[in-house]
Amino acid sequence: MLQHHQSTDNAYVAGNQIQIMSQVPDSIITVNVENTDFVKSGTVLIKLDPRDVILELEKAKTNLANSVRQTH
Repeated sequence: MLQHHQSTDNAYVAGNQIQIMSQVPDSIITVNVENTDFVKSGTVLIKLDPRDVILELEKAKTNLANSVRQTH
């Protein structure tokens, strides 16, 4: 009955591994996947610390406000 059954102790599956790189330097606060995990398109892999982005946004708002005041 088990003539078509195969087993092994050292099987593996070859697949595509994609290296990812950040476009901005920042600190990672959460990693949602581990090495060799299967991920689907759209899966959030990491969460970056938002403090640096918030500071840059506030700086940009201040620069915009100063430019508007100078033009009036």
